[in-house]
Amino acid sequence: MIIKYGLICEDIAQRSFLENFLEKQNDVFFQLDQEFYNRFRVAGNNNKQVIKSIPQIGYQLVEKYHLDFLFVGLDYDDRNQSDFDKELEQLYLKIDKNVRAKSVVFFPVQAIEHWLLYLKFKIDDPKSTKNVSYENINRKNVKREIFGEGKNSDYKTKIIISKLTSFDFIDWLKTRSTSFQRFNSDFNNAIQKLKSF
Repeated sequence: MIIKYGLICEDIAQRSFLENFLEKQNDVFFQLDQEFYNRFRVAGNNNKQVIKSIPQIGYQLVEKYHLDFLFVGLDYDDRNQSDFDKELEQLYLKIDKNVRAKSVVFFPVQAIEHWLLYLKFKIDDPKSTKNVSYENINRKNVKREIFGEGKNSDYKTKIIISKLTSFDFIDWLKTRSTSFQRFNSDFNNAIQKLKSF
């Protein structure tokens, strides 16, 4: 089965993580619509702009681009972690109701780099069974741990993420990050519904 999808997200790190995640899916091939991505690529790559764009993209996804699926990527940033489910549901409600069932929001606490830090931990110490939480570590420190000092090119960011996602990480990461577990659950539910049509 081939699923053509649209993506709106904050940055190349989110896009790269998602693409590597989708490559791990065995029974479905996912194809990004580059024109849709370019059209809705957020100027300034920030959370507020992605949220502002969400209501506009549903109709376009179906009517203009004829896509099967939508991914929305946002970092949770400094929001209160106890409000995670409520915040996520509010984002889903912003998606056009005709597209909502074919949409998944990935909303890492605090940032996509926190999911990547878990993966780095696993790669650096593969035999460790410690269940360490990284979701309270300052975002800047986590980004520095993953990408080093300074701003990386898109190419270098993709290479780093590709290395960190090179193993079958999905089942392991679900046991470490509740925000990833929620994303993976929402993803599997939405794909099952899509397959049943």
